[in-house]
Amino acid sequence: NRGSTGPRDRGEGPQGGAGGAAGDDIAAVLAADGRFTTLIAAVDSLSLLPILSRDVKLTLFAPTDEAFNALEEAQPGTIQGLLDSPRALLNILLHHMVPGRLLAEDVVAADTYTSLAARQLDVAIVDGSASIGGSPIVDVNLQASNGVIHAIDGVLDPQIPLEPELGTLIETLRAAGNFETLLTAIDSAELTESLNRGGPYTVLAPTDEAFAAFEDANPGAIARLLADAATLRAVLENHIIGGDELRWAAIFFNQMLLNARRVPLNIRIADEGEVTINDSPVVSYDLRASNGTAHALSAVIPLPVDAAIGSCSTPVGIAGYGYWHGDTSDAVATQLASCGEEAQSKEQVFEWIAPATETVCVRTAGSGFDTVLHVRAGACGSRQAEIACNDDREGGRVDSALELEVTDGSEYFILVDGFDDAEGRYLLEIESGPCN
Repeated sequence: NRGSTGPRDRGEGPQGGAGGAAGDDIAAVLAADGRFTTLIAAVDSLSLLPILSRDVKLTLFAPTDEAFNALEEAQPGTIQGLLDSPRALLNILLHHMVPGRLLAEDVVAADTYTSLAARQLDVAIVDGSASIGGSPIVDVNLQASNGVIHAIDGVLDPQIPLEPELGTLIETLRAAGNFETLLTAIDSAELTESLNRGGPYTVLAPTDEAFAAFEDANPGAIARLLADAATLRAVLENHIIGGDELRWAAIFFNQMLLNARRVPLNIRIADEGEVTINDSPVVSYDLRASNGTAHALSAVIPLPVDAAIGSCSTPVGIAGYGYWHGDTSDAVATQLASCGEEAQSKEQVFEWIAPATETVCVRTAGSGFDTVLHVRAGACGSRQAEIACNDDREGGRVDSALELEVTDGSEYFILVDGFDDAEGRYLLEIESGPCN
């Protein structure tokens, strides 16, 4: 029976509350609980407590102080040894984290999860009691604003093996056996030498199945791309992040990513844990190479089309929901906002007609600079028409997000601006429903 977790459900909080005060993040809930002082000290030793306050969706399997004490009794000196070995400690801490907001009933609904250490965590239920990675789950559903905590009676070991000599990114992708179309494209675009010798790079690698689905949706597209070197190179650079090796955890926690074309990449985390990059699901992580890392995608990231430059006198009309890319560097600065030091930078202006009366989320997650969003109803050139403004999201993120109640058929002007005089490439998203 995978429907029972064994330990009592603490969705009502440690003392009958709600896991912590309303709006408390994971770091605050851990501190308020009182049973996780060793875990907090370990996280703090790596200066990572702010990570646990980020506006993400995270499930934390948190070892209690008793779990750490038992480890120390069984292996004296282990905790100090970990504190003296930051890399090993980081891997262990990441192995206790899983993407998504997984409540107890969600955890036991699957057999395995991939931790942020890119290692497998197996779920088991024996005599009605659940365990994760071999450690009993002793308390569940400690709710936080950015995720959920389940207390465990053990410290999880990712058992990361000593790594053999690593091949280059090209050699690693070839050895994986599921990237032949990508490798053919890389070779046709004359990027093989760069990915063999240069770096470090992070490659968001569509699998052969991803390219097959792309071809099914666009018959003849792959042949056309292989015959058009410039477009092919642009498509491939859309999947490459240069200058850094971003492991899985860095992808998850990063708030701003730009690909090799300086186009923002939007990372989304669903409640159930699926991670997408510009709507392309990430299906496997951390294919390590000597000059970088690859992460497998089940879809090809389409080339973005930059929006035209818009102003209050000539706004760019957009409809419905979706993503819009562009660059404010060539825009003009004419409008001030009520937040973000009045957002005195250049602004991009969109005119949007609400398709329904509902709650919508407008955000700039993935933009390449410190954005400010302000929205005006009915009159773009009037600051008095502003109905909402946001500089930084909660959790230290410098992108912006607004939740709006809009009316079907009403006109709204969305201004993508910059803090102080910041400018650059932006990614604007409008979606139906509240911001998650």
